[in-house]
Amino acid sequence: MKEIHWFTLEDSRSPPGAVAAILEIAEAVPGKHRIHTIRVDGRDPALSAILSTIDEFAMSRKPSWQRDNSTFSCIYKIHREYDDTDLEAVDFLYLKRMDAEPWSGWLTPDGESLLLTKESAPKRRRLSWFASTGQPLCVESIRQRLEREEFVGLSFLPAILVEKAHLPTGGTQIAWADWGSEPWYQLISDLRLPPLAPTMDLRDVNGQPARERGVWPEEGSYAVAELHYRERDIRAVEPFDVAMTHETIYRRSDAYRRLIVSQRFYQLARELGLAWKFLPVRLDAGP
Repeated sequence: MKEIHWFTLEDSRSPPGAVAAILEIAEAVPGKHRIHTIRVDGRDPALSAILSTIDEFAMSRKPSWQRDNSTFSCIYKIHREYDDTDLEAVDFLYLKRMDAEPWSGWLTPDGESLLLTKESAPKRRRLSWFASTGQPLCVESIRQRLEREEFVGLSFLPAILVEKAHLPTGGTQIAWADWGSEPWYQLISDLRLPPLAPTMDLRDVNGQPARERGVWPEEGSYAVAELHYRERDIRAVEPFDVAMTHETIYRRSDAYRRLIVSQRFYQLARELGLAWKFLPVRLDAGP
């Protein structure tokens, strides 16, 4: 795993000389509009010097849980970059949205299907993600291939193509065949996991401690927190390949429970070249 440290600095909110000193250390080119972004590899000796300079100038560093950036002179985030070795070393993974254009739409009122708008359809893709919730989408042929593996807990929500974004019905429906496409589906699960480990820092949208609904996982200065479970809680669950988090993440709706998948699911996704994004899930020993 590689860690990349990102610093966003703004002249108008920084002590005199602070930004210039940091730019010199990082050998960085000043940004436009007096806002500067610096990207430093975690193994670069310049990193410790930059952090020391921030402390020396008493620059106000934005806490990760603070949503408002307007009063801070330094926004500091650490981005983890995982390789195959990192992802193969864990039993379970968090299936996140992929790095591709999303598909807009909404759930039907009964929650039994997904309405996707023709106007926001991805071009010539077999995978996408639902813009509202970040959940993964796939075409019929991929659904059939996944079903052949009999993954425990995996199910699918059918998608309906509609002409325009007319709530709540979506207006005119379009047959997938008439549009020249396979049918699309959202991956879901009827299994729900136990709560995340109590050691995790979970906040609400206002930065206050929270549990269960609308939580924002935080982990110091990391841009994306790794999800942790108590190992004994996960081992007590029946063997599974796909399940949903107990918590709803970022929003309070049930649609924002996140997919946790097994190593077996991840290995097939790699074999098939499915470009979903996976993050490791950590299992904590002890009580």
